[in-house]
Amino acid sequence: MFTVAKTVGVSGAANMVPSSKVKHYAKFIALGVCVALVVLGVIGLIFKNWVIGPIMIVEAFVMLTLELPIVQIAWILNFFQDYRWRGVMYVLFCIPTFFSVITFLAGLGCIAIGLVYVFLGFFKKEKGTPIERPVGGAQGDVENQKDQRKSGLSSKGAAPGVI
Repeated sequence: MFTVAKTVGVSGAANMVPSSKVKHYAKFIALGVCVALVVLGVIGLIFKNWVIGPIMIVEAFVMLTLELPIVQIAWILNFFQDYRWRGVMYVLFCIPTFFSVITFLAGLGCIAIGLVYVFLGFFKKEKGTPIERPVGGAQGDVENQKDQRKSGLSSKGAAPGVI
């Protein structure tokens, strides 16, 4: 009986929150936390905090790679497109921030965004879009351009007049 009430209560609370808005806000809050981590990491380096400062900057780079997958290595982190694991990782990111007064607020931001992603992952059962591995490089671009120049009428190659 207790498990039925617990299940109904959790699913009822999860259904009350619109997921698309939460995902949208979570991404922007995470980007704000990235900016705070970089700024506070640089301030930590200015005040001779040689351990915490670089850790904050690396954490910000990893978070930025997850939130805006424009970096070419983002496909490596596809495991963290599941919001449950991304949230746990963000909560773990807060641990080094509490060793310095300078980065304390960024740690609170990491906890907040981590809990939002844990909520999205466990209760709303949502995942991010997987990032595909880049193919080819410069050679792949040339081959794709050749395929685009083919005429729709001919299967033999490029359209007449196209070099």
